[in-house]
Amino acid sequence: MLEQNVNDIVVGDELRVGTEDRNAFNVVVHLVGDRGDCMVYQCISAGGHHHTCTSNDDIRKTGRHFPQVAELLEEMNK
Repeated sequence: MLEQNVNDIVVGDELRVGTEDRNAFNVVVHLVGDRGDCMVYQCISAGGHHHTCTSNDDIRKTGRHFPQVAELLEEMNK
């Protein structure tokens, strides 16, 4: 896994949530927010499940990025 700063997470980034010994799973970020005390990431898993993660959680970038997510959301706002 890549070392990363959670403040560098953007829409389309794939995150690994949890630790390997605690059923970790991957999600893709579709919304980034700042709660003041931490960053909040709204995500979706490959199975279509919605997840909310924060910069306080055990998350890390996988190194994969899906620019299509941001493109899709931008196109929907037109």
